[in-house]
Amino acid sequence: MARAAPDGYTVLLGTVSAAMNVHLFKQLGYDQVKDFAPVTTLATAAFILLVNPEVVPVASVAELTQFIRTRPGKITYGGGTTVQVASVLYFSLTGLRQEQSTFIPYKGGPAAVNDLRGGQIHFTFVDATLGIQQARGGKLRALAITSAKRTAAAPDIPSMAEAGVQNYDLVGWYALFLPGSAPKDIAQKLAELCNASMGTEKGREFLKTLAMDPYPSSPENFAQFLNREIVKWGRLIKEAGIAPQ
Repeated sequence: MARAAPDGYTVLLGTVSAAMNVHLFKQLGYDQVKDFAPVTTLATAAFILLVNPEVVPVASVAELTQFIRTRPGKITYGGGTTVQVASVLYFSLTGLRQEQSTFIPYKGGPAAVNDLRGGQIHFTFVDATLGIQQARGGKLRALAITSAKRTAAAPDIPSMAEAGVQNYDLVGWYALFLPGSAPKDIAQKLAELCNASMGTEKGREFLKTLAMDPYPSSPENFAQFLNREIVKWGRLIKEAGIAPQ
């Protein structure tokens, strides 16, 4: 993609990994900022904090925090890199000590959810699509969503801030990139087309089925947003103790 012709006909659908990978790999083989031209963000995808109420009998984030605080060294949580970062942010904002709980790595959300259902771990964060489905199934309980506001796909699930964890705002996102040398007018036109599409009723309903929320932008605003995301994820990954591979 970085070496493709900058004519607007080769477009990259990127995710939040564009900000994360800068800090997760020693050698990327490309420069995220110089080799790709930001076009626009499309949508955000938050995460859901899940527990198994048969194992962790809590009904709120505050109750979970107290449950963890009174069981130092006995709590396990698991998932991928995003889950580890989401959990560390939760710990830091509630005064919990990261080292008093044990992180168990999983290759994906479904595997972590299976063990949560089986009682092998105490909590996890999963993408909203999977999390909402699991909560509606009745076996697992959704305590909060990690975005600053509630999602239209599940308006009954409070945000972490509403649940008492102030300043918590962590979401994944989807966005478009062009090769780094693409003309600005092409990027601008593509952004306008995408924003118009995602802003329609059909576009919003489509995103809702995926538990995503529209997040329109512009090439300039997306570039600024990406820089902020690179800094933020770098700080969180460092706090989580994740070393680049």
